[in-house]
This record gives sequence, structure tokens and C-alpha cells, in this order.
Amino acid sequence: MALRHFGSLEDLPTYSHELWIEYQDTVTRQCEDAGIKPELLCVEATDTVIWHPQLPHGGTPIRDATKSRFSFVMHATPVGVPAYHQNAFFNPPGNHSFDNNLNYNKVGGDIWLAIE
Repeated sequence: MALRHFGSLEDLPTYSHELWIEYQDTVTRQCEDAGIKPELLCVEATDTVIWHPQLPHGGTPIRDATKSRFSFVMHATPVGVPAYHQNAFFNPPGNHSFDNNLNYNKVGGDIWLAIE
């Protein structure tokens, strides 16, 4: 997929909207072909949803534009574990820098990660 878009896996950008859409469409098609049907999860304000990162997930079209669909998304990793982007996802054995502009800030005894 990435080869079709960029011709090489060596210099993949960290993010490509077109590549991301193709990947999402491919996963959706594979789920449909395997007979996996989506399940609707209805949540109320203040509900918390936690899922495994490899679980395909997504949203539905907005039915009422007067209601908020804001969410807070957080990914947690141990301190010092690098966070990668599409360039590593589509080329795992590639030479990826561990310097992803990650800035750890200690707050009240807990360690929080801010991506700049």
C-alpha cells in the first residue's frame, strides 16, 4: 500500500491522509469480507470507553449537529518507549529515529507525556 503511494519505503512521511484513508478502507473491506459486522456502542456524556489498540473502531455520521461529539483521546506508553507514526507502521524493519520530539513532564508525582 505504501509502496503504491510513495514508490519506496525508505522515505515515508510520518503521515499521509491518502494512505490512511486507503488503509481504513482496506480494513473495513476485510472485515466485511470476513463477515465481521460493526457493533454500535451508545455512550452518554461522561462515559469512558477503553479498547485494545488493535481493535478496529470508528464513528458514525453526526445525526444532530447541535450536540457535541468532542472526545479526549489518550495513548499511554511507558516512559522512554518511542512513539512511532505511519512511517514505522508501514515499514516496521525500517531505520526509524527514536527522536520523535517527545517531551516528558512530571506533574504531581505522575509522569505525563506531551507530544509537541
